[in-house]
Amino acid sequence: MIRHYKINLYRSGVAAHIKLLLKLIQDHKEACGKEKNDRRRMLRVATMMTILDTVRARIQKCQSFGKRKPELRRCNTDLKANQSSSGDAAVVDEKEKLRRELSASLATRKSLEIMCSSLGKEKEIMAAELSRKVQELKGLEELLDDLKAQNQILLDKVRKRVI
Repeated sequence: MIRHYKINLYRSGVAAHIKLLLKLIQDHKEACGKEKNDRRRMLRVATMMTILDTVRARIQKCQSFGKRKPELRRCNTDLKANQSSSGDAAVVDEKEKLRRELSASLATRKSLEIMCSSLGKEKEIMAAELSRKVQELKGLEELLDDLKAQNQILLDKVRKRVI
């Protein structure tokens, strides 16, 4: 029984998600120890929360596989009035499932928004850094042109004295 349960967990990808979650926690711990103003802290936390939601949903899904759906069988008994409560339970279960899916999709969306925001900030930082490097390169080119001109002047003076 336990062996079968482990196989189902591996099939559903829970083990891979747990490994990824552990890696993120380790990275988060190391980053918090090194740097106080870590820009990716929120992204890591949001990703961890999304993974936790995914793992929870997959574990719940694995648990639901063990339950058998009731089968309709032909019998000679009369129908009872309490049969409608099972239909209500199915509606409630469906609503709960939809709520979980909505919650998971909202968490994923928030995580993606944070990631995109982070990428936008990184893009701006890289653009500013590239702009600074371009200005630095232009300054070096001007200095190189000045040195070439001075070198040419000195070379002309040396040639005049040699002749």
